[in-house]
Amino acid sequence: MMQLNINGIPRTIPDDDAPTIAELLQRENVPSPEMVAVRINGTIVRRNAYDSTTINDGDRVDFLSFMGGG
Repeated sequence: MMQLNINGIPRTIPDDDAPTIAELLQRENVPSPEMVAVRINGTIVRRNAYDSTTINDGDRVDFLSFMGGG
């Protein structure tokens, strides 16, 4: 099992194969993933790297949603 911290919440996920950011967004049912920025261990990951960047045991992952306002 893989231990992650997702948006400040400790999580355990199967580590059958380390998920990419794109796979983790899908597994976590993140609404409107095209509108979400992802930060891993404090570093923002470029969207074009979501399919190739793998999540590792112990990573801190934050899904950052942009909100409009007025």
